[in-house]
Amino acid sequence: MDDLSWLGLLFWLMFTHSDGITNFAVIMTAQKLGPDYSHRFFKAIRKMVYEMPPGWVFSLIWVCIYPLIAVAIFLYWKNSLDSVHWYDSVIAVYAVNIILNHLWWVLFFMKSPDSKRNKHFFNYYVDVKYYGLWLAAIDTLLIYGTSLYVLIRFGISHAWVSFGLYIIYPIWLTFATWLSIRILWFVEDGRLDGHLSMRHSSS
Repeated sequence: MDDLSWLGLLFWLMFTHSDGITNFAVIMTAQKLGPDYSHRFFKAIRKMVYEMPPGWVFSLIWVCIYPLIAVAIFLYWKNSLDSVHWYDSVIAVYAVNIILNHLWWVLFFMKSPDSKRNKHFFNYYVDVKYYGLWLAAIDTLLIYGTSLYVLIRFGISHAWVSFGLYIIYPIWLTFATWLSIRILWFVEDGRLDGHLSMRHSSS
């Protein structure tokens, strides 16, 4: 590869794995809520949702996925340099997808001090105390939809190597989206507060 290709690959790897800023934001948010809030929060959710893997599994999966999708978009970008303009919807949607992906961690741990419930449409009630979980679930749906768009466009463009490298991402997001909905179900059922209070009193 020439120098431009190496620089391009480095850029896409760094951009795709640029979650250091969001991790810092998560740490700062968790500290405001209490030094052990994020730990208790994650443990309480895992106790409710038995399908939820431990934290190290999430870390391992993302460590594997990020390089694969970075190489996928790099190959697409490199092969399309001579055939498209500087703007390409696949690259733009990929960039939006990564930003939404990193934003998820910040949204997931957001918590309102107000524990009241607000009336919503069709007599349905939304727990605003954990509004971050709702925002994270919406964010997950957007991540899932944009990942499918990128995958489909890889197929339409006959970028089959990129397609093969990228396909694990929406497959994993299918599970992640379902998991987000499961978590919301338990939050609306009032079980999360019970698990958090039990863990807090026992600690």
